[in-house]
Amino acid sequence: MNKKPDWKAEFCTMLEKLTERRSIWKVWNDFITLAAITISNLVKTSSWDEREEEYLSIIHTYQKEEQDIIVQLFAVMQLAYEENDKQDFLGNICQELELLQRLKKQYFSSCNVSVAMPSLCARN
Repeated sequence: MNKKPDWKAEFCTMLEKLTERRSIWKVWNDFITLAAITISNLVKTSSWDEREEEYLSIIHTYQKEEQDIIVQLFAVMQLAYEENDKQDFLGNICQELELLQRLKKQYFSSCNVSVAMPSLCARN
C-alpha cells in the first residue's frame, strides 16, 4: 500500500532550508510574490514586463540551489492542490508556522469554516 504524500511537511521542510540567511517571514513573502507573478504571467498583459522585472529582482537574491528549492516549493504547492483543490494549503501552512502572529492579524479561515459558512448563510 502506497503512503499518501505529506505535502505540508515536505513544503515546510523545504521552506526551512531557505531560512539559513533570511527570516522565515522574508522567505514566505518572497515565495508568495514569486508564485503570484508566475501564475499571473502565464497570460501576456501590459503588466507582464514589470512583473517579470520584479520576479527577477527577487529570485536573483537567492543562490542557484535556493532558486531550485523555490521551484520545488511551487511544484509541491501545485501537487497539494491537485490532490485536494478544496483546501487552503498555503493558509494552513501560514497558520501552522504562525507567520501572521507578529502582525496580530488573521487572513485565513480554516477550511472547515470556509466550507460551513455558505451553508449557514443559505439557511436564511
